[in-house]
Amino acid sequence: MVCAASHSDELVITSDDFQCSKILLENAEKKMAQIFSGVGRGKYVAETDMVIKYIKSRHRVSRSVLLRDLYRSLDKDSFKNIMETLVEMKIIKSSLSTEDNEMYYEYRGSD
Repeated sequence: MVCAASHSDELVITSDDFQCSKILLENAEKKMAQIFSGVGRGKYVAETDMVIKYIKSRHRVSRSVLLRDLYRSLDKDSFKNIMETLVEMKIIKSSLSTEDNEMYYEYRGSD
């Protein structure tokens, strides 16, 4: 009815209106599972997932590169909290390189 009312004052629903409504509903249903995904979650869940995906895609990355590439999403404190959490969860491993005095993060799995 909404699709019909959007283009006509008549109280008639055509097959085109029905098809339009069906498409709109199907598109809305695709994202329904995400509606409540943020309810009751921790403070940095989305950012943590982003960091895991980033490190996983590169397998090993330096702290400076990680910060440089993700600075729009993470401040210094949130970055520190996320990295400490991932290390404690054994999803990533951190190591200090003696060659360049740079901290590196390596993906270990179990995410």
